[in-house]
Amino acid sequence: MSQILKIEKDVLRLCADQYLNHYKGISALEVSRELNIPHEDTLNILRSLAAENQGKLKEPVELYNIQLKGGYTTSEEFVITGMFFPCESVLESRFNERGLYKAGHGYYQTRLMLGWGQYQLVYFNAEVLKKYQSHGNLYALDDTCNGGLIRDAQGTGDHIGLEIRFAKRELEDGLTVIGAILKDIAFLDVKHQSHWHSYEIENPIFGKIDPHFGGFVSRCFGGNWEPWDDPLGAVTREILTIQSIENCTELFHRSDNHDARFPVEQTHKSFCDCCSELYKLVGPDNLHIGTLKTILTLAFGCNDSDFEHKETGRSLSSMQLIKLLEKEKSNQFSEVVKELSGFRVEADHKILSAATQEDSDYLVKFADLTKRVVGGLTCLRNLLCDAMTRISKS
Repeated sequence: MSQILKIEKDVLRLCADQYLNHYKGISALEVSRELNIPHEDTLNILRSLAAENQGKLKEPVELYNIQLKGGYTTSEEFVITGMFFPCESVLESRFNERGLYKAGHGYYQTRLMLGWGQYQLVYFNAEVLKKYQSHGNLYALDDTCNGGLIRDAQGTGDHIGLEIRFAKRELEDGLTVIGAILKDIAFLDVKHQSHWHSYEIENPIFGKIDPHFGGFVSRCFGGNWEPWDDPLGAVTREILTIQSIENCTELFHRSDNHDARFPVEQTHKSFCDCCSELYKLVGPDNLHIGTLKTILTLAFGCNDSDFEHKETGRSLSSMQLIKLLEKEKSNQFSEVVKELSGFRVEADHKILSAATQEDSDYLVKFADLTKRVVGGLTCLRNLLCDAMTRISKS
């Protein structure tokens, strides 16, 4: 073996080891130091390797050649150099040569080692999120129409430090899938990586226009503070706004429900279950009857007889009191709550099929319904503000 060929092999091996160990390329400066080869000779070797399709060389790259001695910088020199990235076949060959396939790195860490981009998105069936919805004691799931974040909820156990960013993206057939950043799932334990792998979608075909996915890319990769479409969060914010109105601080017992979530299974049952949890936030059980009676009395002069059913003499329910408030004005809130109630009844009292239905995207359907709930709450807020104006003028 010629000396030149041996040096090329040593350089290529070092470059491959750097990538396998740290998932990144290596500069000609570092190769030069490690193998004691002049910098210009190192660049020529890397150019030769790139010409042989052994990898890609990015140049010119401007770096500082910082040398440390005893923990202190002894020199700092600005250098024009290059960065080398071994090709997948080189990485795979070195991976096998080192016996790393026996190390049990897991599906996604192995992909990182073999040259996949750290911030590449890997796509999954939305059901992959069910694990995190079902274990709220372990995981905190922030979920919007654009995507979200899975975090460790306790700071203990195998999932400590967990942080998985994910996008939502629409396929050509209209269904929504989850796109996770490879770097975030690559360092999960092997069992956890296997969970994700079981839901992976190979070669997904995406729709042409997807503003929600565009918002995710703009925020996570473009560095822009892109407002995300968060209807469940908007429900909580609207309730809190209503509670800030005078005389309305106790109108809702609760402003949030940690079990309120987007459906991840493509079934009518999953959709109805999510509607049931949302109903708990805006339905009659979360409304304070005493507060509604006080507002109606002060603003509209209602008396006790107005709060009873004229035929049966029974006390009116909280939703019937809401309809008194909506009288002759917008009934958008009570109508959307009534729609939710229908799905809630199905969830709690019917045996629903768990069969997957591919002809309807329940995630989009639920998001649209939730946005109408937000609209209904906004109308209710306006009615309450009008009522407070009447009280102040009386």
